[in-house]
This record gives sequence, structure tokens and C-alpha cells, in this order.
Amino acid sequence: MARAHLAVDVELANSFLAAQSEPAVRWIAATVKGEAVCLLKTGSGAADAAAAFGELATGVPLAKDEPCFVVLAREAPGAATRKWQLVCWVPDAAAPRLKMLYSSSREDLKTSLGAGFFASAKDYCANDAADLDWAHVAAAEAGGGAPLTAAELFRKEEAAAEAATDRRASVGMAAVPFHLTPDARAALEAVASGAASLVEVVVGAGETLELAQPPSTDASSVKDSLSALDAPRFVVVRAVNDPSAVRTRISPKFRRHVQERAHYSFRAHTSSSVSSSSRL
Repeated sequence: MARAHLAVDVELANSFLAAQSEPAVRWIAATVKGEAVCLLKTGSGAADAAAAFGELATGVPLAKDEPCFVVLAREAPGAATRKWQLVCWVPDAAAPRLKMLYSSSREDLKTSLGAGFFASAKDYCANDAADLDWAHVAAAEAGGGAPLTAAELFRKEEAAAEAATDRRASVGMAAVPFHLTPDARAALEAVASGAASLVEVVVGAGETLELAQPPSTDASSVKDSLSALDAPRFVVVRAVNDPSAVRTRISPKFRRHVQERAHYSFRAHTSSSVSSSSRL
């Protein structure tokens, strides 16, 4: 999976820097807004790391359907130096694209804040209330390697899907359910019936696929059109030399944000859903 390369907001960076000399700050919560990781809130906690970890669910608080990052100070207040642990809260009920985004942004966040602060503790991913138990954190560290969390499994399966030659294989969480908007569905049905030859579809809000521009009856210039695009999209085109053949493709060269490109990395499954949903 491609790393999202999100920027760290200045307020978050300043808060983390100030926390190095403020023992009252036990944890800092952050969330992704647009193309940046931004400060959500800071909090104090128990002197014991285990107790402080247990207080995160209500202290942040951690929502059942919204991921967030929490950096937790492992040393007790007053320690000469502070070492931190990154806790990635990725609830099972969160949207698949958010799970992907947070899972792929952990290294960027630590690098921006200072990787040395996180060198002594492994990242920990929690997916439900049961994971918010310090015993699981301790077991993962003592064992030198814990079973993959749902977020880590998500990343592994998506990477495997990219390399697989048989696109019909099941890849679990890598298949993201997108829904067509009415105008997109109508345009794709026009291609299926032969009334149109070229339709461009983009990923919209709320896990939807929406029409990028009105359908065209001229598919001969599709190559030139795609080369000028700077945003990803799915293109459904009826072959000029074989009107019975319809192909779904992704614009191959685009230069927008990595987060946006990552949304299209589920291409085999999303392309299949585009075609099947429109009887292509």
C-alpha cells in the first residue's frame, strides 16, 4: 500500500514539542483532516502507563466509527527523557478508506514528529474495546511479534491483491463496496446499450462513484484525453473496432495527492463492481 505522505499540522507539532517538558501531558490525540494530521486534544493521565492507556477510551474519547492517532508517553511524569508510543485506533466500524488512510500514515506521522521519540516502543493498533487492554500491548512487546491486527491485515491483503495474477481471488477487506449515483448509473447503462461510447467515473463522497462529465459518443480520442488528466478516474469505453467489447480502465498517469491515488488502488474490485452494476 502506498504511504499517504500526510503533512503534520503546526499546532500538533508544537504541542508534541511542548509535551517533552510538560509532564502533565500524558497523551496527545490527532486526527486526519484533509491532507494533514491535526491536533484533536491533549490529556493528562495516571502515572502508570498501563492505567493511562486504559483511560484513553473515555479520555479522548475514542469513537466507534472514527479512527484517530494517540501518542502515549511511556515514562512516568518527571522522567529525564520522554519516550512515546503510537496507538492507532482503527475501529472495525470505520469506513474502509479511513482504515486504509490511517494504516498507511503511521510512519509518516512518527517521522514528522521525530522517529527517535518512538524508537523504544512498537506501534499498537486497536480495533475494538477489547483491544484497549494493556495486557495485549505487553503481550505484543514480549512476544516480539503479535498476530496481525485488522488494520495490518488490511494492508497485507491489499498488497497481495495488487500482485495477484488471478483477480478473481477473494481478498477480504481489499474489496470496497462503492455505490453508483443515479447519473453515473444512467451513463453506464447508455454505454451498455450502445447509446454512448465513453464514460468517466470518479470516486465521490460517502463511498460512491459519480459521473465526472457527460458521456460521449466518440471514444476514438480516449488516449489523448487521459494523457492530459491530473486526477484519477475510471474510464468505461466501448472499443471502436469492436462495438460489442466494453472495457473499464483507470487513468494511468495522474499527479494528485497520494491519498487520492490510494482510493483507486482497489482498482480490480472497484472496476468489477462498476461493470457488474451496470450490466456491462
